[in-house]
Amino acid sequence: MTDMRRVTVSIPDDLDKMVEKFRSSDSGKGFSYSEAVRRLLEIGMKADARGRKKR
Repeated sequence: MTDMRRVTVSIPDDLDKMVEKFRSSDSGKGFSYSEAVRRLLEIGMKADARGRKKR
């Protein structure tokens, strides 16, 4: 069992398609839907943090 917090998030159709596209790419092969969302969220948060440092 994991210690991760569980949340429910509604994902618009366009983002859902992006997640599925990521899962079918070489980078996302083998990830469950939730793992793909976590990975993409982490990538986005890191990119945002880098962008904030540049300001």
